[in-house]
Amino acid sequence: MTSALILNGNAGAAYRLDSPSKESISINHPEGVVTVQTDKPYVSVSLWNMTHIESVRCKSFQVVQEALDFWAARTRTALSTAYGDQEYAFWMKNDQGYALTYVDTGSLPWSMSGHIEVQKVAASSDPEGLTIPASIKFSHHPSLRFYRLSHLSPDLLYA
Repeated sequence: MTSALILNGNAGAAYRLDSPSKESISINHPEGVVTVQTDKPYVSVSLWNMTHIESVRCKSFQVVQEALDFWAARTRTALSTAYGDQEYAFWMKNDQGYALTYVDTGSLPWSMSGHIEVQKVAASSDPEGLTIPASIKFSHHPSLRFYRLSHLSPDLLYA
């Protein structure tokens, strides 16, 4: 992960995007906050009420997908996670700070190098001077997933 992870809330995760966003996004989901930074390759989510590390990955992926669905419907800007089940990081707060797990899978032959930079910030601060848009009331419906995926598909008849 080449961009800094912002460890906020009780737990969270970061997933690679298909392509970097052209704008910074902050979406208040009932389960936490989803954040995308301009020209950064990852979308991150900070979850509020997680108590078990085993449930962080599943819940965080669901929250990210719902937030991206909502964003696509509001702005007609479709973002997509790449390798959501193959490349991600998740974390949970513990007595010593945060426990961070990075997962990357691939098929052989392969080579890998990486750089992880962790940045801990207070929930109210604005890392890297980002302009975070005003909060929009979150409302999700399952049909929003089809709307977003239709904008991402190169062939609507086949997809």
